[in-house]
Amino acid sequence: MANSILEKQNEQRFIDMLSAQRHLYNVAKNWNTVQVCFCVIIVICLNFIKLLLPKDNSFFPIPHEDIFHWITMYGVLILILQNCLVSKIARYKLLAARIQQLFDCSLFQLNWNKALCGEKPQPEDISRNLGKVDIDNLYDWYSLEINPLNQEKSTLVCMRSNVYYDYRIRQLYTNCMVFLIGLIMLLLLVIFGIQNTNLWDIVTMGIVPLLPAAKWLYDVHRQNTTNLKSLANIKSLLNSALDKAERNEPVALSDLEQIQNFIFIHRKTSFMIPSWVYKLLRKQSEMDMNYSVKHIVQDIL
Repeated sequence: MANSILEKQNEQRFIDMLSAQRHLYNVAKNWNTVQVCFCVIIVICLNFIKLLLPKDNSFFPIPHEDIFHWITMYGVLILILQNCLVSKIARYKLLAARIQQLFDCSLFQLNWNKALCGEKPQPEDISRNLGKVDIDNLYDWYSLEINPLNQEKSTLVCMRSNVYYDYRIRQLYTNCMVFLIGLIMLLLLVIFGIQNTNLWDIVTMGIVPLLPAAKWLYDVHRQNTTNLKSLANIKSLLNSALDKAERNEPVALSDLEQIQNFIFIHRKTSFMIPSWVYKLLRKQSEMDMNYSVKHIVQDIL
């Protein structure tokens, strides 16, 4: 089948899909930022302020014990708020993943899996979510290096680019999260050690107020680790299909659809990496991607 990906990807309807899915992901990430601020940053700051506050406190006209109680109560209430925000974020992310799936299925000429993905996003879903994004970055979404390949092989290479790009960024982000968790625990141990704090005070003054932050950090690390395993499985399927393509064996449509469906599941369930991380790593990641695409194309031509 002739390769139509490069021609079609810059048509207005495909650019609109990319714009809508990016806008929805940005909205979800903004709500995620709110969650991080209230459930992590403020909680951690309050906890350290509370620990460092002298008992003969003269900064506030409120008794020292009452400050402790209010901060602890804030931590409990935030646990409830956190669950509400998670549901809101999931709704935006699901629609974004469906629009992105529609983009790929339409571009790669794959069948839509209604049982897995639900109903196709309607034109109104795309129209009302056209974001104020720089559309110049949306053109030539997939590398021009795939031009010599047929439709099936081009689809494989594009899928590989999506997966490997995401995998590298998630690896780096996971390493940063592990470092952050370790740093916070170390600071707490240092403070408790300096103040010679007893076990009960450690639990009530340190652990309980930090529960929302600890839960968020743990959930992010666990989810990102699961996402990396999922991406590793998709990479394995892609590499097997590329090995067949390199031997000039036909690429089955069912294999392409299976891989694309796994990619959708990953997008729907994965933790959203902050936009600033993508921007920070974008230039080098795109250089790596274009380099790898060029060499893979040469191997499977």
